[in-house]
Amino acid sequence: MADAANGGVLEQGVQAFYRMPDKASRSAYLEKRLEASSGLQMPELLREHWVEETGYSFPSGHAFAASALAGWFMFMILCAGRRHWLLPVFWGWVVAVCYSRVLLGVHRPQDVMAGTVEGMALVAVAVLASSGILGWRKKQNQEPL
Repeated sequence: MADAANGGVLEQGVQAFYRMPDKASRSAYLEKRLEASSGLQMPELLREHWVEETGYSFPSGHAFAASALAGWFMFMILCAGRRHWLLPVFWGWVVAVCYSRVLLGVHRPQDVMAGTVEGMALVAVAVLASSGILGWRKKQNQEPL
């Protein structure tokens, strides 16, 4: 079995792996390599997940979803003016999700940063849109008919 310096389980290296023509061929290759690596201790569920998820994603969908969801909840907390102690909890959750993507080796830091920026941009657009709609409604309700 090849060691990590020579490509690890992939044997051919990451760049060559992702140059394979499509996801199906990468999945089949990875499944064959994981079966051949009998010394690799890995839970079966994780093995199945890695074989299925052989694509790569830019930006990170997990980072996007975590930052967008947390950003929206943080906006709602700030609007309500209560429970400010939850803000660090949401930030911690976003950092944990983003760090886990890099730690597991399924994304590069650039993927995670791009996903986080896109998630926050979506929240900014939603906040501006909702503020505009709510502001218009308030002005409309205040004007006499």
